[in-house]
Amino acid sequence: MSFNGKRADMKFYKSILSSIPGPGPISSILLNNRALNGKSKQLIDLKQDINFFRELKLTAHYANLIYCPADGIPPANPNSRLEVGMDLEEFSRTLIVYFKGPELTKDQWATRSTQLVPYEIEQIRPNQLVLVEKEWQNDFLAVHGLVFSAILNGLIARLNAQLPAQRIFFVGHAIGGAYATIAGLTWRIESLLMDSLRKYPQIKFSALKISTITFGAPRMGNVVFARLVNQLLKVQRITYFNDYVPHFPPHEVGNILLEHFETEYWILPSSCECLTEENNGEYSFYECRGFDYGEKNWKHHEFYPKLLYPEGDMIMSGENEECNAGQSIDNVPGDFIHKGPYFGRTNQLPGHPPKQILTDLSIGYLARMGRHASYANLGYCVVNNGIEHLIANDLIVANVVRDLSSRDIIVYFKGDLWTKAQLATRRNSLVPFIVDRLRLNPSLQIDRLWFDEVLSIKDKMFNKIRQFILEENPAIVYFIGHGVGGAYAVISALLWKIETDFDYPKGFYSSSGYQVVTFGQPRIGNTRLAQLINEKLIVNRITHTNDFLPHYPPRKYFVHFLSHHETELWLGETSCECSQDVPQIDGLNLFLCKGYNWERDELSMDNLYPSRVSFGENEECNAGQIISDEDEVPHMGPYFGVTMNDCSNFSI
Repeated sequence: MSFNGKRADMKFYKSILSSIPGPGPISSILLNNRALNGKSKQLIDLKQDINFFRELKLTAHYANLIYCPADGIPPANPNSRLEVGMDLEEFSRTLIVYFKGPELTKDQWATRSTQLVPYEIEQIRPNQLVLVEKEWQNDFLAVHGLVFSAILNGLIARLNAQLPAQRIFFVGHAIGGAYATIAGLTWRIESLLMDSLRKYPQIKFSALKISTITFGAPRMGNVVFARLVNQLLKVQRITYFNDYVPHFPPHEVGNILLEHFETEYWILPSSCECLTEENNGEYSFYECRGFDYGEKNWKHHEFYPKLLYPEGDMIMSGENEECNAGQSIDNVPGDFIHKGPYFGRTNQLPGHPPKQILTDLSIGYLARMGRHASYANLGYCVVNNGIEHLIANDLIVANVVRDLSSRDIIVYFKGDLWTKAQLATRRNSLVPFIVDRLRLNPSLQIDRLWFDEVLSIKDKMFNKIRQFILEENPAIVYFIGHGVGGAYAVISALLWKIETDFDYPKGFYSSSGYQVVTFGQPRIGNTRLAQLINEKLIVNRITHTNDFLPHYPPRKYFVHFLSHHETELWLGETSCECSQDVPQIDGLNLFLCKGYNWERDELSMDNLYPSRVSFGENEECNAGQIISDEDEVPHMGPYFGVTMNDCSNFSI
C-alpha cells in the first residue's frame, strides 16, 4: 500500500518503529536466567464469557475454512505459498481475513533453517532491531497490496450499505498464523498513518477493533518484534496441549533470542474420566500470561545498555513453561495434536451436552410422531385417496383436515422434490418478511420463492382453518410438511400466529394451541427470521442422519447469514452414548439437538438483533454430517416408520 513517499509519512513510520527500544544479538545466558515475575496460568470458564467463546468458535472455523477447497477462497496470489480469504460475519459486523501457509511435518520443522531480517513496511527504512522471519515476511509482502486493497474495498462497501464494519480479525493456523500476525501488525501501523493523514476520511480507522487470532502458530521474530506486537496489536494465541509447531523455530537462532508474544490461551484436553464443570466439559482452557526477564539481567548485559531500557522497564516473554512451552514434544506423533481439535466440531457452549439422546420414548409419543409423518406423506398420496378441500397451485399443495381421533386440525403441505444438483444451482433470493397491515423489521429476510407460494394460497387456507375452529374448537392446530413442504408449514404457521395475535384479543387463542412438525426441512431465512420463529412458534424440526436438504440454502447469502430455527430432533446413528435398553426408531436413535445463544455485546448494538440471538443448528447432529450423495436416501426417511412418497402402504 503506497503513500507516495511523503516525508511526513516517513517520519510517522519512523516514530512508531523507533519508539520500540531494542537490543541486538543476545547471549544464551539469559535462557538460563529467566525470572518468573509474571502470572502463572489461570483456568478460564468459557461458559461465563459467551462472547469470547463465540469469537474462538468463529475464528477457528475460518482458520480451517481455507483448508477446504470447496468452501474456501482461491489464493490471492497463485504464485505464492500464501493463501488468503476474506469474509464478513454479519452478526457482529466483523471483517475476517484468514490465511493459510505451507504445511510442514515435525521432521521438516526440525531441519528447517531460519533467517531473520528487519521487519519492514513498504517504502519505509526498517528498524534494524525489529527482526522477523525472512521467508514469511516476503510471502506476505508479495500479496500485501492486494490484501489491504480488498480490506479497504470491503470497509467502503459496508459504509455504503450503511452497515459499517466494527472489527477486523486476522486469523490463521500454523504458518497461516504467522502471516495473520504480520498482516495485523502492518495493518495496525498503516491504519494509524491513514487516520493521521485523513487519506480515507469516510473511515475512522482508530474506531475499528483490530485483533489477531492464531491457532498453533510458530515463533516468528525476536524479542523486540514480540514487544512491538504486544504494544500495538491485540493477539489471542491459541495453543493445543503439546503441539510441536509453537516450539519452532527454536529459541536461539545464531545468537538471537526468539520469543512468542502475548497472550497465549492453552487447550488441555480432558480424559473421559475427568469431565467436570470446572474444565469446560471436554477440555481445560487456560489463560497463560508470560513473564518478565529480570531487570538485572538486562541492565548489566553488554548488549543492553541502560539507555535502551530505562529503570524498571522489563522485557516480557509471551511464553509460559506451565503451558504449551513447557510440554515435551519428543513423542508427539505426526501432526495429530497440531490439528487440534480447537473447540471441537460443535457450536455448543462448553459443558452443555452437545446432543441429548431421548431415552423415554413412550408408545403414545412414537404413535403421535408416526401420525405426523403420515400426514406429511399425505401430500404425496392425496390423489390416490380422494381427499377433498385441496388447496394448490403449480408448486405448492396444501390441505386442511380434521383428525377425528384427536380433535386436532391438520394443515399439511407438499412442495417440489429437489435434487442435490438442482439445489446447488438454485438461484436463491431473500426478501423482507412483510405481513399485511403490520410493519415488521426489514432485517427479517425470507426465501422469496417459498414466501410467494405461501402468500398465493394464504387467504383460502386461513379461511378454511377459521371455519374448522368455529365449527369445533380443536385441541391443537398442526402445520406439517416434508422437505420444501416443511418450509411452507413454518411460513404458514408464522403468518397465522402473527395475524391471529393481531386480530384476536390477547389470550383468545393460546400460542400453545398450534404447533409445527417438519421432516427434512431446508433453511427458509436469515438468523433474524429464525429468532422470530423461536419466539413465536413451537417447532419440532425432524432431521434424518445425513440428509442433504437441511444444508440448503447455504448458510451465507451475500451479507446475510441463514440459519435454522429451534428445535431439532435428529434421527442419528447409534453411538457409544447408547445403552441396550434405549429404544430405537428404524434402527436409529432420536436425539434432542438444542442450538446455542449468542449474546449481543457493545460491538453489535444495533437494531438487527435482539439482546440474545438463538440459532437452531447443532453440528453434532445433521448440520455436522457429510451430506449424502443420494437424492432420496435418507431424505425420504423412513421417519417413525413412514417413508415419504411411498403410497403402497399408505394409512392415516
